Amino acid sequence: MLSVCVSSLQGVAIEVVEAVVDALQGKLSANAVNAPMVPAEILKELQPFISLAQGLGRAAVSLVSDR
Repeated sequence: MLSVCVSSLQGVAIEVVEAVVDALQGKLSANAVNAPMVPAEILKELQPFISLAQGLGRAAVSLVSDR
């Protein structure tokens, strides 16, 4: 049973890495990947909102992990 779980996790990890590499190379991904697919000038405009989202995410994690 454990070998099946490990094998499944390895398969998922490989898929995720392949999707991230494709996204970083500017290719379209078949799956959702948290990598921006926008031109650099637009990304620069979005940076304050990205920073805010990251901060909110950290705050949410700290609130949940304190329980």
